[in-house]
Amino acid sequence: MDFRPSYRLLTPSSALPVTYDEAAEHLRVDSDDDGEYILGLMAAAREYVEGVTGCATLSATYRLTAPDWESITTARSGASIITLDRSPLISVASVKYIAVGASSLTTIAAENYAVMTAYEPGGIYLASSYTLPTPNPERPDAIQIEFAAGYASIDDVSPLIRHAIKMLTGHWYENRLPVAAVNLTPIPMTLRDIIHNQRKGGHFA
Repeated sequence: MDFRPSYRLLTPSSALPVTYDEAAEHLRVDSDDDGEYILGLMAAAREYVEGVTGCATLSATYRLTAPDWESITTARSGASIITLDRSPLISVASVKYIAVGASSLTTIAAENYAVMTAYEPGGIYLASSYTLPTPNPERPDAIQIEFAAGYASIDDVSPLIRHAIKMLTGHWYENRLPVAAVNLTPIPMTLRDIIHNQRKGGHFA
């Protein structure tokens, strides 16, 4: 089986990047009868938009898991760089690996790398004097990196990202089945254009 790098949300943000009142206004809903349903659509829309764009909306923590360094590391100007496809990057809590013949994780000392948050997507720049250890080839989870990404408040989130979440929520609210009675109802091209315009390294297309 071909294992690829994957991202897991460890600690979600305590709020959505779009308020219920904003979504209700966009949907032209003036009652709370579908309130829980709409909130569920908003959460799903946020997950979809974040997954496609690589944009973390509000501050949350993630884990990047990979089978080897090669799948997540690129070389640039003589430096090895691990790109973290959730932007904006806030901090890196740990970089760990499972060594050959081992079953437990070993933490790489922070002095061996620098965390770069000024770019999107941000990443980890490994010291030129540091040689990456060989991970256990029998473990698809041999590399594990925990980090935080996202904005501090709703006001900091891109208006385009917030609008895409409202549009997607509205699209799903009006089209509750994958196939309508007469016509197929894929995501409108205008919404796709907005989402892809904001891509910074999402993990699925």
